[in-house]
Amino acid sequence: FYSATPLRNLKEATTITLVELAKCLRGKGHNVVIVAWKPEGMPDFEQIQGVPVYRGSFPIFSNILSYPFTLKRVEKGLGIKFEIIHSFSASPLFCLSNLLSSIFLGGFSPKPIRIHTLKSYSRRMSRIFFPILNLVDCITVPTNVFSSRLLLVNKKKIKILHSPVNTTKFAPRDKDLLKKKYGYSGKKVILYYGSMHEYKGVDVLIKALPKIYSNVPSLHVIFAPRYKEVTKERNLVRDVGA
Repeated sequence: FYSATPLRNLKEATTITLVELAKCLRGKGHNVVIVAWKPEGMPDFEQIQGVPVYRGSFPIFSNILSYPFTLKRVEKGLGIKFEIIHSFSASPLFCLSNLLSSIFLGGFSPKPIRIHTLKSYSRRMSRIFFPILNLVDCITVPTNVFSSRLLLVNKKKIKILHSPVNTTKFAPRDKDLLKKKYGYSGKKVILYYGSMHEYKGVDVLIKALPKIYSNVPSLHVIFAPRYKEVTKERNLVRDVGA
């Protein structure tokens, strides 16, 4: 596997997905490694929950060229031959790195098999790059809606793989007990956890709150931002009293 992110945050969705999938495949006897981009200050190699993670960079066009060279270094160092290259990103443009890696490792033969996962919607306007996805062997997305948005992409290559949930760590809890514990007994509660960036639609929720409050006076809205940066959305939260 390789990812467009450096995998520095162990609570970030991409890190969790890659590590859990790698652990599952390794448990079935497959030799799986993760290759990630290497920003300054990050180690070239580490193990995350027993999964080997290699990082690499390249002076020019680092985001695309670092992966083929790092994969080749790992192949040579471990004395192995990669049979499948599975890349993860939000932007479809990043699958070019997968294609370059497969050529760099195996020439123009159909091996290794090339899989690209679009883990989320890209923040940038990237629809014009959708046709590039046709060059890989398989594309996976988490939802049917996501699949329907991939215009000019061969539908036979698209597979729906819903995001996994580790039920040993995440299990439903009694809502009434939780409300009592945190002082919200008898009240309606809306909890939002995640990024506060505008493209997530949080601003729409915030602007709707006054109207919601007028119909449900006992409502409490709790925002649990993924990061601590101050944004205009957080200022809006204070304005409406959430």
